[in-house]
Amino acid sequence: MTLSEIIGTIGGGGIVVVLLALIKVKPLEISVWSWIFRKIGKAFNGETLDYVKSIQATLDEHLQQHEITNAETSRQRILRFADEIYDGKKHSKESFDDILDILKEYDKYCDSHKDFKNGRTQAAAEIIDTTYKKLFAEHKFTEV
Repeated sequence: MTLSEIIGTIGGGGIVVVLLALIKVKPLEISVWSWIFRKIGKAFNGETLDYVKSIQATLDEHLQQHEITNAETSRQRILRFADEIYDGKKHSKESFDDILDILKEYDKYCDSHKDFKNGRTQAAAEIIDTTYKKLFAEHKFTEV
């Protein structure tokens, strides 16, 4: 019997059945046991999971407060450094490099935290930047 004779005897609906039989379909992998064990695990560990979530929330809050404290400390250091320049105190190049790094990190923090009180270091940053450029051009940094 040829393929065309087989198709003719099976008919249109039979062709679909034969084609579906030839195609392998991956069965759905639903594991009832996994679902049951997951539910049992949550029942046994529910209190522990809740406790871990509360610790994570407390830790996140603590880290956020630590970032704010670091930003406030950086702001104070920037303002103090500008005041020292204004009062005529000499600084080394390393001190300038350090405060410029602090200023960069402070600005980055302020840009990513719009609700943080800012606007207090702009004049100080200009004093530091202008003085740095002047001392650099004239080679007049103090020696460490």
